[in-house]
Amino acid sequence: MASLAQRWESQLPSDLQKRSVESMEWFKTKARNLKVRPKPLLRGMGSPAVRLEQGKMYMFFYDAKHKQKLPYWDKFPCMIPLDATSKKVLGINLHYLAPRHRILLLNALFEETNNEEFDETTEFRVFYETIKAVTRLKYAKPCIKWYITGRIQSRITEVPAEKWDIVSMMPTAQWQNSHANHVYAESARRF
Repeated sequence: MASLAQRWESQLPSDLQKRSVESMEWFKTKARNLKVRPKPLLRGMGSPAVRLEQGKMYMFFYDAKHKQKLPYWDKFPCMIPLDATSKKVLGINLHYLAPRHRILLLNALFEETNNEEFDETTEFRVFYETIKAVTRLKYAKPCIKWYITGRIQSRITEVPAEKWDIVSMMPTAQWQNSHANHVYAESARRF
């Protein structure tokens, strides 16, 4: 598989700039559509876990159940699902890493895709067991979090594969009870 660095090296600066602008426009459009939805509507729509497919990337608003006890948490995860139960989803929230480590993780994850097309057929082929076993995926360890599906507070937006790299690098984390530098330092201690 082509690495993230190889993908970026093969593009001209003007191509990267164009993709960045397109990704920002995509994000602005999707962010307007995310909107917090009322609790009764959430309960009536069934489990959001059904819509979170393994191998994809998603963004949504989240309200942590034990937020008063948590040292910090992200209200707007950029998450790759690894596993799910009827009430929870286990995923990699890329926001827990500083951008320099996020690039390293993305590079390793891009080597674990089913194809190099980066279109609607592309999926991550990574599982919790893979992360524990593969050294180059060590950066994912502090990012693995359980999300209670009933605590998802918005529509769930799938990030298209062709925008994974740029959207995941956007500064969209909404840290609660802390700030980004503290979270990044704590994550770095864990790998």
